[in-house]
Amino acid sequence: MDASSIADEVKQCIAGFTGISTEILKDETSLFHDLGMDGDDAHDFMQEFASRFQVDLTHFVFSDYFGAEAAIHPLTLLTGVLGLSAAQQFKRLEIKCLIKAAVQGHFLR
Repeated sequence: MDASSIADEVKQCIAGFTGISTEILKDETSLFHDLGMDGDDAHDFMQEFASRFQVDLTHFVFSDYFGAEAAIHPLTLLTGVLGLSAAQQFKRLEIKCLIKAAVQGHFLR
């Protein structure tokens, strides 16, 4: 499968999971920042993604990109006190990163 086909498949996987049209999904779309994926939903998606594209998640640090499911998480409280938004708290996991991981079979550190 070529990179273009993989990119289409990754976008279809995201669309199927979120219900968002593939036409809206761009390479720069972030799962958390733009689509609001977080907590258990993000965890479930990443597991589905890894299984579907046979991507090794060994070096993927979930907490760098997504928050916990709990409604009141200590980190959320701390960032609120410090005046940080969730968008500042997490790195962007963009669709282009998922495509690259699907092509390579793993995430880079």
